[in-house]
This record gives sequence, C-alpha cells and structure tokens, in this order.
Amino acid sequence: MESTRDREWIRMYESSVSMAAIARKFTVSPSTIRRHLVLLEVEVRDGREASIKASTKYAKYPFSGDALEGAYLCGFIEDCHVRKSGRLIEVSTTTTHPSMEVLYRRLFQNYGSIYRLASFDHLHLYYRFQFATYLESSFEEVLQKGPGLPPNVPREIENPLLLEYLAGLVDAEGGIRLYKNGRMADSVLYITINKYRLLTALRRVFGGRLYFHERAWRLVFYGKRANYILDRLDLKHAEKITKSAFVRKARGNRWSEAEGEWSSIVRKIRADVLRYGEDAKAEYIHVHGHPHPKDQSGEWKL
Repeated sequence: MESTRDREWIRMYESSVSMAAIARKFTVSPSTIRRHLVLLEVEVRDGREASIKASTKYAKYPFSGDALEGAYLCGFIEDCHVRKSGRLIEVSTTTTHPSMEVLYRRLFQNYGSIYRLASFDHLHLYYRFQFATYLESSFEEVLQKGPGLPPNVPREIENPLLLEYLAGLVDAEGGIRLYKNGRMADSVLYITINKYRLLTALRRVFGGRLYFHERAWRLVFYGKRANYILDRLDLKHAEKITKSAFVRKARGNRWSEAEGEWSSIVRKIRADVLRYGEDAKAEYIHVHGHPHPKDQSGEWKL
C-alpha cells in the first residue's frame, strides 16, 4: 500500500524532479528512491530520458531578455542553488519566511512549474520549505554565479543595471534595521555573504564598512548612506519593502517616537515566520507520518 511519502516521491518524480534531488530533500539515498519507485511500478528512466521528459512534459518558457530583470535575478540567485539538470537549469532555495515564497513564485512562475517541499534544517533544528524550479536553457547565461560582481553588471553608482542587481542581492542576502543612535533613530543596511571579492567590488562603488561576521563577510551602510542606497533600490521582498520604507522615514526622529512602530513591524514578521514554520512542520508530518527525529519541540499531536 502506498504511503503518503511514497505518493509524494511519485508526484515529484513524475513532475520531472530527479531521483538525486528527491533523495537530498528527504535525506535518503538515490538508490532508496529508485527501489521504492520500482516496487511501486513507476516507470524509471535513465538520466538522458528523464532530461528529455523534463524538457517536454511541462511547459518551459525562455528568458524574457529584459536586462533589468536579468540583473535582478543575477543578484537574487546568490541565495539559491543553481545547477544544470540535463537540458534545464535547476534553481532551488530554502526559506522560513512566507514573503520569500511569494517572491520566489513571482520571479519564476511564468517560466516553469514551482515545486514546494517541507524539510528540516539539521544544523539549526527548525522546519522550513524548499522550492525548486526547472528553467529553459536560455537562463544559463543569465543565472551565473562567481566570486565577484558579474562582468555584465556596470560599476557605476547610478547605473540601473547595478541597482537592480543590488536590489536582488539585498532581497536575497540583505538586512534592513532601525537602531538607537544616542537618542535618535538611525538606519542600517547590510549584506552578509561569504564572497569577499563581490562585497569588495560593491564597496568600491557604494562605500560602506566591510568586516568578517560569523563565518561570512558583511558590508554595512549606516545612516545617510543606507538611506541613499535604499531610496534607489526597487526591492521586491515584502518584508524588506516595509522595513525600507519605515527606516527611511524614521531616521533622524527621536528613538522614543520611532521605537514602538518599528517593534510592531518586527513582531509581525516574527509571528508570520512562526506560523510559516508550523505550516512546514505540519506538511512534513503529513508526508512522513511523524516529526523529524531531531525535532526537539515536543510531541506532536494531531
């Protein structure tokens, strides 16, 4: 008899997700996936046949060719795993924030199907959602990652392509905060990523302070410089749009006047994240039949 997990494996495999990708997401070996599919009488194809099927079964649409969209995506994918999968480009990510799911779908749903899977972070011990999509080969030149700033992104502070790239990078790897500077409210914008060359290139253009922070490099902009940059970024991540609008408005006001509304924004985001984590946990248990073995949050009761 098929279990809920078996049905999920069949659904993913028949939707062109590779056995290796399914195995990674369920923390089992590809041979386990293959064995179950064979026992369940699912037609198992070789890698070449699977790639051909993935290329043709579900509609894939080529990249629009829009340079600004391409620049944004190039920054955004710094938070994604990008690899070739046969004829296609697989772009996957994980998140604990519902706004990131909305953004991921907005960016890729017009180009291919989106796959969502609840999983468990073994290192930090929390539930999350994983997303993947398979894109047409025309994205290969767009979705390129390297150690530094992409060569097709200009190094000019007001250039729209650079600003779109930076917007994608901030939406993916950035943080926006209001903090107490004496008695006044002040703004800070930062990007944390373990790419020294990339952040150094951005620092040459935008300034800021670069330092090592918890196993990664961080580029930070304070006060006027933070607001100058935020004023020019077309952010698409809902949480960061809200934070950016508020810190730009509140900077220079007394902290006592700004603290309450800022705390309310932060509390709402945290509450959304907690609910999203519970949704991920419920979906994980629905698929697997039980909580993750490393889940220390207590007994789950249906």
